[in-house]
Amino acid sequence: MKPDLNYYKMLTSKVMPVSQAGSYYTRNFYQSEQTRWWGKGAKNLGLSGEIENRKVFKNLCNGLSPDGNCKLGSKTGRKRKRAGLDCTFSAPKSISLTALVGGDKRIIEAHRKAVEEALSLIQDECVRTRVWKSSKQQRVKTGNLVVAQFEHTESRELEPHLHCHCLIMNLTQADNGKWYALSTEEIHKNKKTLGAIYQWHLAYQLHKLGYEIESREHGQFEIRNYNRGEIMEFSTRRKQILEMAGNNASWRGREKAFMITRRPKEFKSIGELLDKWREKAEAMGMKIPTPVSEIGKNLQYEKVQNREVEWEL
Repeated sequence: MKPDLNYYKMLTSKVMPVSQAGSYYTRNFYQSEQTRWWGKGAKNLGLSGEIENRKVFKNLCNGLSPDGNCKLGSKTGRKRKRAGLDCTFSAPKSISLTALVGGDKRIIEAHRKAVEEALSLIQDECVRTRVWKSSKQQRVKTGNLVVAQFEHTESRELEPHLHCHCLIMNLTQADNGKWYALSTEEIHKNKKTLGAIYQWHLAYQLHKLGYEIESREHGQFEIRNYNRGEIMEFSTRRKQILEMAGNNASWRGREKAFMITRRPKEFKSIGELLDKWREKAEAMGMKIPTPVSEIGKNLQYEKVQNREVEWEL
């Protein structure tokens, strides 16, 4: 069986060049709580809360301290190629519809919690750098990240798409107090596991809110009582990718189609988009599901909490 496209879109990652990072993330207008500094490394640099200062953000992308006065790592300026790794966590379409069209803002908070659970595992299990010890370069575990989170609510086709860009900066601090470039090999190798962990935590949070969910293939899930036609009506990007790659395409083929079919971003106010989405849903006769009961913890969530997952380290 060929893998479902949605399975791999729970978490996508790409290297973000310094030349693009400064404008890619900061040209949007972000509302309160849509941006956040996260990670032990960020805390060590005195960064917390919303990302309000663009200069601070650009300094970190360039391998400098927040005030720009100190170098963090050996490469800065033109020598520095990578600002970091963009890890994007995307909610299933039914979750985006319920949160945005249905207006249940608690789901947005549930999505944020699930993202940070996955980031915590990356920070605890996957963070490495290379340092010189005994005249040899060695890979060591550091356990700290500097992450800039940017939350978006729409796709490039301006449809409901709750997702969070987490720019994991190309910086981490070793035990000796010095800052080094980040090795991202473990993140890439464990991308499917990390995406699944995000999904598990999101499902648990929705259970707590009282939503009924139903499983899909390859670890996916949706909120119950949406039909496939309703989901597909708000899934133009998925249709574009499948039309180019074909239903039986490999994961790599679909990833390639994903990049080829991307169009330039168009920016509209969230208020304008919400009105458009709700009008479309009403015209379709779509009924947004509502919570039915309070549901406690489940065994699957407990298993994830205990970190009983397979890592490729």
